[in-house]
Amino acid sequence: MCRGKTLLITAIVLAMVSIANAELILTINELDATKPLEIEGKEDLIIAIAGQSDAKTQDISVTCDTGKLEPLNEPDKYLFTFTAESDVSIISLNVGQEFVYYLVLFYIPEKDAVVVFGVDKETLAASQPKPQPQLEQQTAASQTTLSEKSYFMSMSTCGTTQINRFPEPNFYPDINSDKIVNFVDFALFANNWQKSGGGLDGDFDNSRTVDTNDLATFAYFWLSGPHPLDVFESFKTALSVGDANEALTYIAEISREKYAEIFQIIEPKLADYVAGMGQMTFDRQRNGEVIYEMRHQDGPETLSFPVFFIREEDGNWRLFNF
Repeated sequence: MCRGKTLLITAIVLAMVSIANAELILTINELDATKPLEIEGKEDLIIAIAGQSDAKTQDISVTCDTGKLEPLNEPDKYLFTFTAESDVSIISLNVGQEFVYYLVLFYIPEKDAVVVFGVDKETLAASQPKPQPQLEQQTAASQTTLSEKSYFMSMSTCGTTQINRFPEPNFYPDINSDKIVNFVDFALFANNWQKSGGGLDGDFDNSRTVDTNDLATFAYFWLSGPHPLDVFESFKTALSVGDANEALTYIAEISREKYAEIFQIIEPKLADYVAGMGQMTFDRQRNGEVIYEMRHQDGPETLSFPVFFIREEDGNWRLFNF
C-alpha cells in the first residue's frame, strides 16, 4: 500500500520494542519502524497494531495528536492522513490510560517523503533529562517537567522540554549551519546515533557518545534558529555599523520599542556602545529562556551584567533584556 519505494535512511537503533519479542508496537505500511524509515509520498499510510499483549482488546486504543485516523475494515488497522495545519504527528498506542508505543511522523515537502520512527515507553523514560541543580529554587508553578507527550511535542512546537545542558555554539543542533534545526540536521545526527569518539556530529553534550541525552537536546531545539551567542554577534555587528533597524530584529518583540528609543538616543555613539560589550559567559537556562553574564571593563573595575534571551514563537532566539 506504500506509494513508492521505502528506504532506510539511518542506522539508528533505539533499543525499542520489536515484533520479534511479541510486545505491542505500531507499524506503518506493514513495516517495523524500530529503525527510522523514509516513505515516499504522504498518502496511503496504513497504521496497524502488531505483537501480542495480555491486555483485553477493548483496553487497546490508537490515537494521534494531529492528523486523522480512520479505522479500516481489517482489525487493528487505520488509514492516517496529515492535516493541512501540520506536517508532524505523533500516533500513540495505549493500553488503558497508559501509552505503550509512539510512531512519530514527519512529512518533508522538499522530498515528498515521510520520515517515521517508533519509540517505546522504556526508551522514552531513558531519554528524560535530569533536573538541573540551578533550577531547584524555582517554584513548583514555574517548573516544567518532561512528560512522555511533551518530549515529542517539543519537536513541533519549538521546544517545551527542559534539557540537561545548554550547548555552546560548536555543539548546537544546527549541524549544517543553515540557521535552522531541521531534517537535514536530523539526518546528520542519526548517522552517528550511538557511535562513540571525538568530534561527532550530534554529540551535543561533548560526552563522546551520541545518546539519548543528545536526542533530548535535538528535540528541545527542533525548528529553532541560530544559537543565542550567534544572535548576539549579529546584533553587535549591526550596531557597530550604525544599523539600528537591523539590530532591532534580534530583539524580542516585547522589548523592541524600549530599545528602539534607547538606540535613537545614543545613535551617535552606537559603535562605542558595542565596544563596551565584553565576554559572554553562560549562567543558566530555563524553558524557552537562557541567561548569560556579560563582562564590561570600566577602567580598573570589571562589571558584570545579565543578558536574557528568549525563544519566540518562530523558533528564533532573541534578546529580551540586557
